[in-house]
Amino acid sequence: MGIANRRALGSTGWSVGAVGLGGMPMSIQGRPSEEQSLATIDAALEAGGDLIDTADVYCLDDGDLGHNERLIREGLRQWGGDARVIVATKGGCTRPGGRWDTDGRPSHLRAACERSLKALGVERIDLYQLHAPDRRVPFEDSVGELARLREQGKVAHVGLSNVDVEQIRAACAIVPVQTVQNRLSPQDVRPLRDG
Repeated sequence: MGIANRRALGSTGWSVGAVGLGGMPMSIQGRPSEEQSLATIDAALEAGGDLIDTADVYCLDDGDLGHNERLIREGLRQWGGDARVIVATKGGCTRPGGRWDTDGRPSHLRAACERSLKALGVERIDLYQLHAPDRRVPFEDSVGELARLREQGKVAHVGLSNVDVEQIRAACAIVPVQTVQNRLSPQDVRPLRDG
């Protein structure tokens, strides 16, 4: 299955290649040089890639927030191609001291979205996904804020990440959910077992 194989991205009306570029390894502990990362972005785009996945917390810690989004912005600027590239980013996590934590408070999601808009250098984010539910915040409150960001034109489409079936149903009752990005790999088959 190559990049040329196309898939609908939810009901956005967008079609993307079956293979996208995940930005996380370019910005976390052990990351390559900026030059190597930009070369990776360029190679993916030159090969026809048109979907890039990023997040505000793809960084070393809270002092480095937006690292990957800024890297993606620069990679797209340097590439300069005329093909439409969909950038999907996420909010709702933090990196205190380099640890991974959740923060699904509406105020945090709004601030994270504003930072992502600036880091990506765009007026509207193509696809904004809740990175993970926060057990300390009612899920509906977090999703409700994503719906408000969409209504205000800050994000074109909403998605979810690291959720279960009941959370997907709850979110769909609040806002059109275009994507669900869950962990699935040979090392982690829980989504196949648990739904």
